[in-house]
Amino acid sequence: MKVQGAPRHEVPPSPRSGERLAADLPLDPIGGAAFRALRELRVSFGQGGLPPRDHRSAEDEARIAAFCVLQELLAILDQFRRAIVQGERRRLVVSEHGRQLGKVVIEITLEDRP
Repeated sequence: MKVQGAPRHEVPPSPRSGERLAADLPLDPIGGAAFRALRELRVSFGQGGLPPRDHRSAEDEARIAAFCVLQELLAILDQFRRAIVQGERRRLVVSEHGRQLGKVVIEITLEDRP
């Protein structure tokens, strides 16, 4: 492959038969720093164990809730990542079911991309 106007040392090599260029491979949609930070937060919130319900502090309750939310979010994101990396045409659809005082319900569905 010859790139016009590029010095010879900047011309990318052509792939050998059967090889794929890195640009041809699907990118990891959750490989960025923000997603790594979510995984690190899940680990942090998971520390401290699970005290018996009647011995939990307000901080324990908040930590457990945050851990559960991150655990489920990262699980669906990982399913999405595996599908994309395998070349599947998938998307995540988020449906908020409204916010009520003291309750939040969010549905995240992995669907085929039309």
